[in-house]
Amino acid sequence: MGCAVAIGGRPHRLRALVFAYDLSPAQGSECGNAWDIVSRLAKYHDLTVICADGSQTKANSYRLAVEQWFSEHGRIEGLRIVHVEHPPRARWLSKLNQRISGMKDGVGNRLLFYLTLRIWQRDARRWMDGPLLEKFDIVHHVTPLAFWGVIDAPTNSTPLVWGPVSGLAHASLRVSAAAGKRQFLADALRSLFSILLLRGSPRIRRALSRSTRTIAATQQDALIVEKLTGRRVTVVNDSACTARSDTRLRRYDGARALVLCWSGLHIQRKALPLLFKALAALPERSRVKLYVLGNGPLTSKWKAFSSRLGLDSLITWRGRVSHAEAMEIMNLADVFVLTSVRESGPTVGYEALSLGLPVVCHEVGGIGSVVDATCGIKIPLKSGHDSVVGFKDAIETLLHMPELVEQLSRGSMLRAKEATFDRAVQTIAAEYFAAYAKPAPQTARIRKAQGLTDSE
Repeated sequence: MGCAVAIGGRPHRLRALVFAYDLSPAQGSECGNAWDIVSRLAKYHDLTVICADGSQTKANSYRLAVEQWFSEHGRIEGLRIVHVEHPPRARWLSKLNQRISGMKDGVGNRLLFYLTLRIWQRDARRWMDGPLLEKFDIVHHVTPLAFWGVIDAPTNSTPLVWGPVSGLAHASLRVSAAAGKRQFLADALRSLFSILLLRGSPRIRRALSRSTRTIAATQQDALIVEKLTGRRVTVVNDSACTARSDTRLRRYDGARALVLCWSGLHIQRKALPLLFKALAALPERSRVKLYVLGNGPLTSKWKAFSSRLGLDSLITWRGRVSHAEAMEIMNLADVFVLTSVRESGPTVGYEALSLGLPVVCHEVGGIGSVVDATCGIKIPLKSGHDSVVGFKDAIETLLHMPELVEQLSRGSMLRAKEATFDRAVQTIAAEYFAAYAKPAPQTARIRKAQGLTDSE
């Protein structure tokens, strides 16, 4: 392990080797979240960040985005980014994934996506071999956030910080049924897959056992890690709010149409049809307008479903747009609606708060702990029928109490100042110090819980 400069008995800046497979200042979701984390962590520690040169479908896209950001804003002191290309086998698998799934961007077939990731990780892991690792005080895995994408733990005594990690918590199958039979089946299979990985993957068991500090994305994930390891887990959601120059207070007078916005991948767990059913049940549906952003495998099906419900005059479909254009469209709205039945920390929900938008959402995942009665309306996840009624009642309340839009908008602006990446990164920076000062003991309890042998 390297030696950090100590001030008053505590290291001042640690040297961290950070693995962030997806990292880009020009995109949202995991790419943008990872950038927001590492660009701020460099204020506290010296980082060498290992990331892919681009997404699995767009070679060099991450590298070009980072280079453009540096050319416009200047380099960040304490931040070194190393882009590692996908090896030929990984590129071949990615092309196969595109062909099979029809994917132009995104994950596509999850098995092929993670096989491609594992090949890249084996190549990138050379930074943890031999003398290279001795230059660092900490190893930190950031992305992928899902626990099954964790990189192999260091083989020496260098402390491992893992997180924010998500995906350990199992979805309630009763709740999944709210999004339909396909989502129920998907979540049942996902839960089974997660259980098998936690029990059967030596790589994941080693990461759980040897991570000196684990940071969970949600409280539910934290409880599972604490049960498996017997160690305290810090909760830091993987998304946060960012300061924006276009934030504005929303005012609705009740005379014009109430403008709603929904944004996300058009996949089952996003559960957009719940909102369509809620709008169809509104007695005053003509007083509502809805922007729908994004696309996906269910786009055509969802358009046909909304037409059958007679909602064509209410909905404007904007499709997949750039991040900047998405923010412009969201800024036209009075209220943002998030219908997902399973989420960790949906970036778009935090972006809505950052714009000053009241948020109507299910009480689920990280966003469910951030949105409260001061900035939005939360719908309990019980059943599909209850969700439809909940969203309908929330919209009706806003239509009949227009002053509530302004009240909740003020709350969103205040909440956005609290749930920031700056605060999240302060916590992560402190976890570095805790990991460096007191490496996690490999107790018999932990090793037995993970099924590890001494040879592992």
